Amino acid sequence: MMDVKRFLEQQISRSLDATRRTSSGIARNQDRDRLRFYQGLLAEAKAGRLDAASLESGLAPWRRDKSSSLDFHVSAIPEQLFRDEVVAAWDAFNRDAVPA
Repeated sequence: MMDVKRFLEQQISRSLDATRRTSSGIARNQDRDRLRFYQGLLAEAKAGRLDAASLESGLAPWRRDKSSSLDFHVSAIPEQLFRDEVVAAWDAFNRDAVPA
């Protein structure tokens, strides 16, 4: 669970940086949506409702849970884009964490 939280905190930091650097209105809104999405995922992880298995499966079990309070976080960007992005970022995070 600690790796999940660390991963999400890293993604939040990257999203904050991207939001600060983006000047285009549409892209800036997407960066803000992405930031809120990752902040929401971190809240779910801290509450024990999101784990590594959910990230590895593209958030499928978590997304099927209609009691999730985070549905509004993905309304502005297509769900598949977020799912693909989260899985790719999680894979990269784990690849980087493995000692050579």
